[in-house]
Amino acid sequence: MTINFRFIIIVIMIQSRVRAGKDMELSASKDGWVRKSTKPKLKWRVEGKNNIEKIKNSGYDPTKFTILENITLNKYDIYNPSTNKRREVKSYNISEVSKWTLYSEPYFKIATKLQLNKITTDTYNDFLLRFYTYANDKGLLKFIQENMVSSNEGIVFKDGFVPLEKIEFRTFIAERQWKGYNRIQIQFRVI
Repeated sequence: MTINFRFIIIVIMIQSRVRAGKDMELSASKDGWVRKSTKPKLKWRVEGKNNIEKIKNSGYDPTKFTILENITLNKYDIYNPSTNKRREVKSYNISEVSKWTLYSEPYFKIATKLQLNKITTDTYNDFLLRFYTYANDKGLLKFIQENMVSSNEGIVFKDGFVPLEKIEFRTFIAERQWKGYNRIQIQFRVI
C-alpha cells in the first residue's frame, strides 16, 4: 500500500483552514450575533450535471453562460436577528489584509483530482479567460460582485470589525491556483 503524504498534508491544511474559519465564526457569534454561514450559489443557463459538463455542452462558448433568476448572491457568516444585519468573518488580523486577499470564488473552478481528467489546463484556462472577458464586458462580474458584497455590512477580523466603506473589492483572474488551473476570484483589501 502506497501512502500519498502530499495529499494528506494538503487535506490537513485545508481542514485546518476550514476549522480555523469555523472557529473564528463561532468566536464572532456573541453580543447578539448568530453563526449562519451563507454562500453564493450561481446557476448557469447551460445544460449539464456539473460546471465542466456545462462548459463542454456550451461548445466552450462563454456567451451561453447567463445566470438563472433563482440564484443566491448572499455572502455572510453571522447575522444579528434583532437588527437583521449581516457580516462576513475572516480569520486574519486587519493589518494582514492591506494587500489583495481572497474573498470568494463563486465561479466554476477545478479543485479535485477527478476534475483533472475531465478538461485540460489549456482548454479550461482559455475558456476561463474568454468567459472573464465576456462577463466583464456584459457587466456580469460587476453585478455578481456588487450583490455579494452588499449582502453584508462589512468584515469581522480577529482584531476588529471593518465596515464596507473601508474595504475595496475586485474580480480578478488568479493564475495557476491549483495544478496550473486559473480561477476567477473576488478579492478584497482594507483601505
